[in-house]
Amino acid sequence: MPLLSIDPHTPDPDLIAQAAAWLRRRGIVAFATDTFYGLAVDPASKTAVAALFALKGRPAHLAMPLVAASTAQVDSWCGGLDPSSARLARVFWPGPLSLIVDVPPGVVDAVHGGVRSVAVRVPGHVIARALAEAFGSPITATSANRSGAVPAAVAGALGAIADDPQVLVIDSGSTPGGEPSTIVDRTAGSVTTLTGEQSKMTMSAAAARRSTIVRMRSEPSSSAGFGADQRKPHGRTNIRPTSMPKVYSRLRRNRVASACRCSAA
Repeated sequence: MPLLSIDPHTPDPDLIAQAAAWLRRRGIVAFATDTFYGLAVDPASKTAVAALFALKGRPAHLAMPLVAASTAQVDSWCGGLDPSSARLARVFWPGPLSLIVDVPPGVVDAVHGGVRSVAVRVPGHVIARALAEAFGSPITATSANRSGAVPAAVAGALGAIADDPQVLVIDSGSTPGGEPSTIVDRTAGSVTTLTGEQSKMTMSAAAARRSTIVRMRSEPSSSAGFGADQRKPHGRTNIRPTSMPKVYSRLRRNRVASACRCSAA
């Protein structure tokens, strides 16, 4: 098992560069985020993405979230955020906010579940941001565990994931755990909130289990929600309107809770 021990407060640029080089060689990197350990690959590499799905035993229809180094990196990668999303990013990044964005050409279909949009965020963890910065574009950040298993809060809990020769582990100590980020979708629907199983099964952000998805649209609509397209979640649907002030309130609460967990970790 390749292992790099990196200080989470002052990461060594040379060690981060080694991890980024591993990603360019189609490898998988286990790294700390502001919730649990995640698994990174190059989202444009079919070989790497296929290896990651196989390693996790992840169903092929479930998309994967991404993390980025900065808002500027997200803008460069996806062609720019819309004004509403950009305002949210200015307030809540780095932090527990994921935005649904259109993916650029070249991203492997399995990463976005075939719907050409994906959840991306700038995390509140130095190692995660440094790795994306060194790699040069957003990277995957699916949880570092077999699908359905308990996520790892420390590198020592990675188990069989760490034993795989394709995986390089960055050990940065413990992570704070907690709930995944709030997901805001400006690409379809009115301002609505989905929770629990609905967010888990939504194709454009299916990897965000137990997260909250807030969908926004500039024009009002009495038929808000999912149409009969690939975004419709499977199973029981529970959609309730959410105003933008409530969105900001929810995000502020999550940011405070995330900061408290990080300070205690």
